Amino acid sequence: MLDTTSRTGCASGDDDAAAMTVNGTQDARGSLCRRPELGISAGGEFGTATAMLAEYAPKRRRSFYGSWQMFAQALGALIAIAMGAVLSNLFSKESVESWAWRLPFVLGLLIGPIGIYIRNRMPETEAFSRLSKPARAPLSKVLSRYPREVFISATRRWAWHQAVRSDFASAAPHRGRA
Repeated sequence: MLDTTSRTGCASGDDDAAAMTVNGTQDARGSLCRRPELGISAGGEFGTATAMLAEYAPKRRRSFYGSWQMFAQALGALIAIAMGAVLSNLFSKESVESWAWRLPFVLGLLIGPIGIYIRNRMPETEAFSRLSKPARAPLSKVLSRYPREVFISATRRWAWHQAVRSDFASAAPHRGRA
């Protein structure tokens, strides 16, 4: 996800695939290339993060600890809405279209190394340490054994993301300075 965020935020302004309009939609080529990557990486992290929260929790508090994943996603959506409101109120329409749309990606890039640091310093959970040999599920095996499930999951994630994105983009009109 950090890689896709950096490529999106650092794309040149002349790059048609990265050029954005004021309502936050990308050119079709950029959307086709970057949006699925972001969706797949975010969707892939959801289950593992929830499992990690539940495994680190005391036995009687696993559901409560696991529920923090949903709270964190809602909080992330609220932060995204706030970022959009700040950008549209601080910058003119032209500034947002030419360069200011990159600011949320820059902030995302600053958070990425913190996540990598935390992930590399976390000890394995007790349940994982008890396994004699970690289970392996190569991507090719998952895709060949469960193509329908992978397709449904990816499509649902993409559709939800598109619906939320279009709702947020149309909810607040641009009020930037002239």
